[in-house]
Amino acid sequence: MLQHNLPAAANLHTKPPGIIIDQIHFILFQEDFPVHPIIEQLKSLSIDQKVQIVEELWDDIGSTAEPFPLPAWHREEAIRRGAEVDADPSIALTRDELWRRVQQSDEA
Repeated sequence: MLQHNLPAAANLHTKPPGIIIDQIHFILFQEDFPVHPIIEQLKSLSIDQKVQIVEELWDDIGSTAEPFPLPAWHREEAIRRGAEVDADPSIALTRDELWRRVQQSDEA
């Protein structure tokens, strides 16, 4: 089994998210890495730290040219939702209504 140098959960709380991402990135792309210990450590982070990590991972995924395979159920759900809106367009939100709701949720 591969040994890794991920800091203990307590140390993750004191490091900037970018450093954490660098460490996780290094570890996750090594063969035979046991993912579960990292997941358990990530669960102990604050919400802000978790969101920062997700954002950095999402940006990393978006910057790769590698195709991202979607599960069949994603396509099926998109088709189902499209058919639902086609059957009753009144259930769809206008762009203005969508942004009104987003701004309203930010104020809450």
